[in-house]
Amino acid sequence: SVAGVNLGPYRMNKDGGGKDKEDPSNEPPFELFEDFDISDKVTGNEAWWDMIAIRIGLDNRAALPFYNDKVALRRYLPSVGIPMPKAFAVKYKSELTETGNMSDERLAITKMLPEGDDFVAKPSHSCFGDDVWLVKHHMDGEQKVVSVNGGVGRQKLRPVEDFDRAEIGKALAQTLHLKPGTYGSWVYDNIKPGVVVEERFASLDDDNKPAVEFKVFTIWGKCYIAQWRRGVYSGIVYPDGSVVEWGKMKKSNTKLPDWVDWPKIKELAEKLGQNKDMIRTDIFVGVPSGSPALKDGASEEEKRLAVQVVVSEFEMQPGTLQMDPGIFDDAARLWLAGYKMGNYKVVPNTQVPAKYVEKGYFSEGDK
Repeated sequence: SVAGVNLGPYRMNKDGGGKDKEDPSNEPPFELFEDFDISDKVTGNEAWWDMIAIRIGLDNRAALPFYNDKVALRRYLPSVGIPMPKAFAVKYKSELTETGNMSDERLAITKMLPEGDDFVAKPSHSCFGDDVWLVKHHMDGEQKVVSVNGGVGRQKLRPVEDFDRAEIGKALAQTLHLKPGTYGSWVYDNIKPGVVVEERFASLDDDNKPAVEFKVFTIWGKCYIAQWRRGVYSGIVYPDGSVVEWGKMKKSNTKLPDWVDWPKIKELAEKLGQNKDMIRTDIFVGVPSGSPALKDGASEEEKRLAVQVVVSEFEMQPGTLQMDPGIFDDAARLWLAGYKMGNYKVVPNTQVPAKYVEKGYFSEGDK
């Protein structure tokens, strides 16, 4: 139920929807940010990918790139109380050097990378997890080892001999001169390129494992479903926190780890999903790599107190992430239902900073 209206009964038909608007029982309407409004573009029969195509086709909506601009998000969201991983450095391309030459950018980025701390480095304007680099410093017996996971696609951390940060600097500098593969998306094409370097999050039960990641889909401000990962695809979570069973599921993934606070994850995603018809919020649950809670001898209480729930990023144009297509047939139906029978009104976007809308980026000193 959204703003007093149950969107569940909505059914599609060839005429563009088969349900009239319900009486909202005098509840205040859902306030939809004007940048997200696609009421004039939907017929009422669209499937998920039709709706995503509409999103991709949106242009000249100056606030929308903010939600995928990793530099802007890390500079602004923590200032309004939204938890994110600690940033070591965040820079737009234009802030890296005076020359704009790739060779100078490579040197500048290399200097941004921590020498002894674990870290994640990625472009601010990329999508699909492309060009993300993870670096972990650890001991193998008495020998210091650096393990790296980098480039396109998801790989395991692997030990690297003669690790050279300049290789990552070079690779990230190259991405500054490339457009992300986004099927002609105006939103992504209007994100200023840049680089983010931040702390690496690990799983509470093993510093060598990645944090648990939740990709939470909210529709009209309500959690619809989430995909959860432990590095590679793991499973699907219902709004009540139960895990959907599927054929290839590992026994260890039949329920969420007991140190994962699902209600807190859901609450954070729904808070950020307000004023939007649909958005995906990606959330990490874990501890910063190298935390004392990951060391031998830490008590269970110390470990649980160290767990953090932080926002990684948003996705405006999310795919189906290997899930059953039927799940997203229903997601599209509910997305449409908000327009065809929902109780909503369109309002100005008060979340995106005015400076960002004005300039198209968010400088370090902006508010």
